[in-house]
Amino acid sequence: MAAYLPLDLLSNVLVQGRVSLGGLCQLSCVSKHWHKATSLAMGHSSFRSLSLCVDVGEHSSPLRRLVGLEELDLCGRDASEFLSKLSVEGVGGHVDEAGILMCGRLRTLGLGRARLETVKLFCFLCRSLESVDLSKTEVGDDGVMMMSLMLNLRELSLRECRISDVALDSMAQSSRNLEVLDLSKCKGSLTDGGVRSICGGCGKLRTLVLSWCGQVTLGCIGDMSRLSKLESLIAAGLPCSSFPALECFSSLTQLDMSVTRPFWQISDAVVSSLPTSLQTLRLVGCGISDVGVVSLAARMPALTSLDLTGTRVSDRGVSAISMGCPHLLVLRLNSCSSVGDSGFACVASRLTSLRELDIKKSCLVSNKGLAELSISRHRDGLHVLSVAHCGGVSAEGLLRAIRKNSGCGEVLRVLNVAGLVVTKALLEAFSALPLLRWLNVTDCILHDSSEESHNTPNMRSEHVPSYEYATVILQLPALRMEGKHVLKPRSLPMHSTASFAHKSGFQSLETLHTDRCKGVSCLLRFVVAVGAPALRRITLSGPEALGADI
Repeated sequence: MAAYLPLDLLSNVLVQGRVSLGGLCQLSCVSKHWHKATSLAMGHSSFRSLSLCVDVGEHSSPLRRLVGLEELDLCGRDASEFLSKLSVEGVGGHVDEAGILMCGRLRTLGLGRARLETVKLFCFLCRSLESVDLSKTEVGDDGVMMMSLMLNLRELSLRECRISDVALDSMAQSSRNLEVLDLSKCKGSLTDGGVRSICGGCGKLRTLVLSWCGQVTLGCIGDMSRLSKLESLIAAGLPCSSFPALECFSSLTQLDMSVTRPFWQISDAVVSSLPTSLQTLRLVGCGISDVGVVSLAARMPALTSLDLTGTRVSDRGVSAISMGCPHLLVLRLNSCSSVGDSGFACVASRLTSLRELDIKKSCLVSNKGLAELSISRHRDGLHVLSVAHCGGVSAEGLLRAIRKNSGCGEVLRVLNVAGLVVTKALLEAFSALPLLRWLNVTDCILHDSSEESHNTPNMRSEHVPSYEYATVILQLPALRMEGKHVLKPRSLPMHSTASFAHKSGFQSLETLHTDRCKGVSCLLRFVVAVGAPALRRITLSGPEALGADI
């Protein structure tokens, strides 16, 4: 007969080892002895949060001891199954003392794809809830109206739910303390009328999300003047026939009016009606040009994040932003085809606090502009840089910028060089970046040599089998630890890694995107050679990988 550790000693080991709540639930399924030990551990632990991202198994009764639980997220799992394991069968059925104690103190609840019956049950048990996430549920108007039982409700997400104005009318009358409301991508017959009701009844709202919401239009913003505490308004993808003035929103710090319909409806004249208190502004795909951007820069000196992706801004507008918004931390100029080296030079020299810079598909930016970045005097350096598909940027220019700007390289965390030519020397420079966590070389041309060439890289004529790449990647230590060996290493026609120096690199890299790379075997050999101890995710697809995603 197998000897077991005493229950008190085993439970103490679990508590002192800080085993996660999900881990305890899984350990409870091992045996009756482990079931008792995990029950004791939960009773002595001060767990406040439970996320069911993994199945808790058949033996979930230890969860009944979590009387101090304040946060519960079902992560899309069947809520009725979870509740049945707590002896909670329904509003009209039996609810035992453990179920009431566990649910009675909840403050935050994520129901995933719950059904109406489950929502009603939690509304009945959890009167003290302050935050509820009903995203992608099928609760309908009836489920939303049940929220009236929660008098302390502060945050509510109805993302991708099918509701109508009736639900919002009821909420406006009962949820007077609501501060955060997410209605993005709501389906059904929700219109401006429902939003007006919310604006009239929920005067404490601080955040309102309306992006791509049913039949709601930007015209409803004119009825939000009563929301004196509104700080964040997310209204992307809404139809726009007329644009109301927003100057009265003195507390508004975040505004998103991207991709209005019809396209480019928001013009330069609209900028004059925006509040000067804004700190974050997204105008993706809007019709704003240099005239509007110059006005924007003059009126909003407190901006810290600006997204002008897909607009008509040029070097003149970028120069105005650099002078008028000195506190910018994030600047996105993705697909701004008129921005070139002169505008980039202004950004590099004047925005000394910049943390994120996106100039993807800015075809006029060249190595000269990158050289300006390399001699800039950023206080703490860039954390995020995207120069993807910039036709004027070469591997040599990017390498020179990284080597000269050592301050930037030391803190760079995210780098997007998709669509560029990447050489062995450039890969070595990337691998030496100590904090780099995310690297995108999608659609790149990878050369085994240190010198850049504009010719097609020397590749084998036949496709390299996907299992060959899989075997190479299995040599990475971080992937080996996860124990997901679908393919066992065997004798395959592997390329040699002798051409690469065997030294450590990519010390912090966690995600690597290599989709549709030409010469991707060169990259994989290099990654294996330097180790990449933290690497957790690699994407590898395209003709060379025969469509395999790893």
